[in-house]
Amino acid sequence: MADALIVELAGLRAGYGEIQVLWSIDIAIPKGEITALIGSNGAGKTTLMRALSGLIPIESGSYSSDGENLSKATAATILSR
Repeated sequence: MADALIVELAGLRAGYGEIQVLWSIDIAIPKGEITALIGSNGAGKTTLMRALSGLIPIESGSYSSDGENLSKATAATILSR
């Protein structure tokens, strides 16, 4: 199953209250791939990691890991996965 995705983001948007930081992020990471997230200061790297870990809410879009939708999951649920 070489095409299986370990992480898939589609149209992910997140931020802090009135401040929109991530605008429609699309990422597909296949199993077995090594992936790095790079960018300048203020580009949204930490915000993306906080959204994926459930520390801040995802405003819209979807986030799935191993085919399970985690868009509305709590940090505790994501950690247990």
